[in-house]
Amino acid sequence: MAPRPWFVLPAACGLLVLAAASAMAAETVKIKGVHLCCASCVKGVDAALKAVEGVAAVSDPETSTITLTARSNDILQHALESLNAAGFNATIK
Repeated sequence: MAPRPWFVLPAACGLLVLAAASAMAAETVKIKGVHLCCASCVKGVDAALKAVEGVAAVSDPETSTITLTARSNDILQHALESLNAAGFNATIK
């Protein structure tokens, strides 16, 4: 028995979703040596990155690191520029 057309369409849509997800692979950068001594510093990092669309940040005050994840290096560069403008200078590892 041949598959019905309504079976083929969902399968094709699933392949498109998988292809789109792999095309949007995330880029990650870890920044070390960031001044994150208190909750206010972490809030400052969050505020600096709020205007950067498409970036996710995880601040770790215990290790003085920020991990940035975005779908492209251009977005990561914009996030780094925003952090630098806010006074959060560090080295990328």
